[in-house]
Amino acid sequence: MVIALTDQELLDRIGLLRDPTTDQDRIRAEFFGGSRAPKYAAGDTRGWKLLDARDRLQQDERWRSASDRAFTAFDRRSIYWADGMVDCRAPR
Repeated sequence: MVIALTDQELLDRIGLLRDPTTDQDRIRAEFFGGSRAPKYAAGDTRGWKLLDARDRLQQDERWRSASDRAFTAFDRRSIYWADGMVDCRAPR
């Protein structure tokens, strides 16, 4: 959800996620094909809920600030660094 090949791809995805007119079921189907645990909705975990993440994104004035990071040794990707969006954060 927060990592993409290009800044534009990432910004389009985050923009869709933060748009209050985008249906939550559409987001779940498009980005979170299935849940790992049957007790949670697709994409949700014990500590991360889609609805809460969308609320935080809608309040984030700096949501357009993607970073370019080394994904692997020879692979750079754009990432949206934000509390509550990256489950296991690496040092900046």
